[in-house]
Amino acid sequence: MAATSPGYAITIRVEGPPSAQPVALATTVITEAGATITALDVVESLLEKVVLDITCDTIDSAHADQITIALAKNPELTVRKVSDRTFLLHLGGKIEIQSKVPLPVMISLVLTHQALHVFVRQSLPTQQMLVA
Repeated sequence: MAATSPGYAITIRVEGPPSAQPVALATTVITEAGATITALDVVESLLEKVVLDITCDTIDSAHADQITIALAKNPELTVRKVSDRTFLLHLGGKIEIQSKVPLPVMISLVLTHQALHVFVRQSLPTQQMLVA
């Protein structure tokens, strides 16, 4: 069998009744499907249900789907959500651009913009001149 990879890590939110021992049940299903569990968090623990976030490395996206299906087939477990690493990186927002120099007033921004245009015009050969 091929090796699992952090490049194909997924996080699965699964829940089950405490009487079914969902931690043991979910980890057994995941490891028997060939994934490597790298993290397990108990998100919620109530009398009627236990909610888990289980992160595991898989072989590829098809393998991640197989693991999700194997968990969903178990009548004692409910798969609530599956996220991959790329999706989780986007949760906090996107990449941002931030000035290294504080621009406290609008005039500073205008002057900086004008200085950038002068720099670009001086740097480019005449045939590559940008239109201002």
